[in-house]
Amino acid sequence: MSVSILPDYPDMTMQLIVGSTAPIEVFLTSRVTIAPCPHCGTPSTRIRGTYQRKPQEVPWGAASIVIQLTVHRFRCDAPGCPQKIFCERVPWAPVYQRRTLACFQRVLSLAWEMSASAAQRVAEATGILVHRSTINRWILKAPVIPESAPPHAVTSADSLPSAPPLTVVGIDDWAWKKGQRYGTLVVDLLTHQPVEVLPDRSAATVATWLRKHPTIRVISRDRGGTYAKGAREGAPQAQQVADRFHLIKNWQDHTADLIGPWEPKSHDQPTNDPRDESQSLATEKVGNGPVGDFGPVSPADRRRQDRWEAVHQLWDQGHSITAIAEQLHRDPKTIRKDLAAARPRKPQSPPHRPDPVETQLLTELWQGQRTTAQDLWEAARKRGYVKSVASVSRWLRQRRGHVQRGRSPSRTQTPDSERKEAIPLKAKKPWTGRQWAHFLGTAWPRLPRRATHALSQRLAQDPVYRKAWTLTRHFHTLVAHRLGEKALAAWCRLAESSEIPAFVAFAQTLRHDWDAVVAGVTVEWSQGPVEGLNTRTKLLKRMMYGRAALPLLRARILHR
Repeated sequence: MSVSILPDYPDMTMQLIVGSTAPIEVFLTSRVTIAPCPHCGTPSTRIRGTYQRKPQEVPWGAASIVIQLTVHRFRCDAPGCPQKIFCERVPWAPVYQRRTLACFQRVLSLAWEMSASAAQRVAEATGILVHRSTINRWILKAPVIPESAPPHAVTSADSLPSAPPLTVVGIDDWAWKKGQRYGTLVVDLLTHQPVEVLPDRSAATVATWLRKHPTIRVISRDRGGTYAKGAREGAPQAQQVADRFHLIKNWQDHTADLIGPWEPKSHDQPTNDPRDESQSLATEKVGNGPVGDFGPVSPADRRRQDRWEAVHQLWDQGHSITAIAEQLHRDPKTIRKDLAAARPRKPQSPPHRPDPVETQLLTELWQGQRTTAQDLWEAARKRGYVKSVASVSRWLRQRRGHVQRGRSPSRTQTPDSERKEAIPLKAKKPWTGRQWAHFLGTAWPRLPRRATHALSQRLAQDPVYRKAWTLTRHFHTLVAHRLGEKALAAWCRLAESSEIPAFVAFAQTLRHDWDAVVAGVTVEWSQGPVEGLNTRTKLLKRMMYGRAALPLLRARILHR
């Protein structure tokens, strides 16, 4: 019984197999005596010679296989045909290819799962020699061909296969470079497949693409005005749907920076607004003149106070965090911290890092004994120590703290009771305004145990937060269950009459985009498939490193 490791090559005669290890050479000769002209299709029987090719075959184990292929040259006698001499076409070895069709598909299957460089390394480890630039050229062609068509049949990357007309699409942006450059991803929501990748996210680009697809009836998008304008200009016949996830996200953006920090009030304290209390604390801490209630104010403290007041003044005027950051030339994260802080924040001093020689000398003289800093400093001075007694005192406090916490070999000298009393309890940080806003949008059974007690206190003592809690739970319910236009209109009226600035502003933004928002809380379409493919786009972009130009990245994204 014999088993062949090679596939069947039709119309070929196997002459010889040379070698038992890599590379194995297989000599094949064509038996074809008639072939059609590739230009005019006229069959020809006039053989004008032979032609040698060396395509690489799929390896067998660790041994690579190279085929020495001999095919015929034919002459075309059709009148008017410019192709006088042509070579015989072999189906399993496409023209202008140095690999067989099976070997080509093996490498391409690796390329879809990893970068071209990684596919090159894996292919070379299995005995297939190919360069990453060649793999990228294959990727540019492969996505535009049907699965049943041979890869060598592709002639243009723009010749997309026939597909049913688009009716329901989702549009979202993805970042070339976050915060600087963005593109647009269009997804067919019926098949959950990407259909186009646009180089930017401008309204003109989106409108131009939509005009080429007049069959679109539904467009799902985020709350941004760019895609809304592009959809109105390019597809006025389509219904725009505001995504429900972006509705909740838009609500968080309006409320996260307005629900400030809060602490439980005692019974003798007035129940006023927490933000007013924070302002008074900040004024009391810094003071109004060159000398405050806690001592003289340094120039650095005054600059921090001025920056903190400028941030809150711009915020009260209605500026966004991004606008404040651009105007003051500061990071948006710093602006958020200043808005959440009850007073100007002071920078933390770096920890004291003693010199290793100093540490060795003081440790040798101290040896865990109970001594004062003065005695230790005088003993170290006799050994050449030049620093002050304050430095020795600071070192000694830190060293005793380590002993009390059990971080020194002499930890057994300190009783457990004294060591436990010496360790101070770590104070829990108060929740920021963004965390309180997160509790607003979280259902009560899903809150952590620590949050439920504090939330109960705030709901009982803060009427503004209690009203915000009620409005938030109603809004989440109508969005999650798609209760329709009547429920949304009723909620907007309640929000506008609540006199909470965040909810009043949010209700006004909903009315400016009313038709799309109503469709978002009524119909079933959403941006879920688009967001998933957007995450996949980020993976592909990072996988391809610096070679992720638009044609190559578009081919990877549109691959099915």
